[in-house]
Amino acid sequence: MSHARDRELWQRARAVFDELVDLDPASRLERLSEVSRSDPRLREAVDRLLAADAGAEAVLRDYEFGTPCAATAPATNARDPLGLIGRTVAHFRVTDFLAAGGMGAVYTAEDLALTRTVALKFPLPHLPLDGVVRERFVNEARSAAALDHPNLCAVHEIGESEHGLFLAMPLYPGETLRQRLARAGALPVAEALGIARQVASGLASAHAAGIVHRDLKPGNVMLLPDGSVRVLDFGLAKIRDASLTRSHMTLGTIGYIAPEQLRGEAADARADLWAVGVMLYEMLAGTAPFGGDHELAVLHAVLHEAPARLSSRRPDVPPAVEALVRALLAKDPAERYGSASDLLADLAAAEAGAPLAFRAPVWGRA
Repeated sequence: MSHARDRELWQRARAVFDELVDLDPASRLERLSEVSRSDPRLREAVDRLLAADAGAEAVLRDYEFGTPCAATAPATNARDPLGLIGRTVAHFRVTDFLAAGGMGAVYTAEDLALTRTVALKFPLPHLPLDGVVRERFVNEARSAAALDHPNLCAVHEIGESEHGLFLAMPLYPGETLRQRLARAGALPVAEALGIARQVASGLASAHAAGIVHRDLKPGNVMLLPDGSVRVLDFGLAKIRDASLTRSHMTLGTIGYIAPEQLRGEAADARADLWAVGVMLYEMLAGTAPFGGDHELAVLHAVLHEAPARLSSRRPDVPPAVEALVRALLAKDPAERYGSASDLLADLAAAEAGAPLAFRAPVWGRA
């Protein structure tokens, strides 16, 4: 079979696979029977695809997809989910609600002791922090507070109130990378590399202290008006992991989670570098490298598929930058950059138009 015919068969098999995901078992069997009658080779290809996906499904069968608060949070005022506006929490007067995500709800508050505006983050009510989880929350928050780097969000204080533990952090002006991408689409190559370099610089500092983010995504990257970048929620993702062990809730956004995390394997600093690769691809291409109409399709793409070449979506991306992104998105962490410091060196080289130092294994090159 020619390469072109094989690729065409794969594309048709993938379309059938995506269709099967939305069907009940009886309808799936009927659809597979139709495929068998009309095109046995296509049925064989679909069966291979289903078999390849079965290993991932075994790991993910107990997971619940979607945003945690969407499934379990009680119905409350969308502009004040915890009912805190106007109240005083410790020495902070809560003035407004900012946002809610997987880690908690964030409010704007006035620090009455130091007369400054801060952001207060509270765990959501359905994330109980008790016993070991509570102790881990405090320890991780202290570790994050000890990090002192211009590209990492600082933690001013770890406090306790009638609403439970909370973190006091700087209230940064600007927008998240997610907001920038939604507003502007693909970014200039130089700007994308500059953002990635600042993120990698913060990662290098945190990784050196033994702290891995594990939930890095555009919503956790803050772009300030002066051009500087801050990584938010550093070192706190493990807390949510522990607090959700009973329900097996997945962490973060599927498209940014490294394959080894999805497979239930131990994740180290290279999982954060995978997320940097996904974000850099998205900044350059204007679209995520792993897409799909539903989360299972995205998950399958992360585990089994190679993203479209950057040059096919953005011809002005230099070959060295494309090679750098490809190395970050290697399915096997052993084939990625070994550290954020190594990545930093190559990002600087890419910005200067110099050759990269990292060489992907021969079998990992396109």
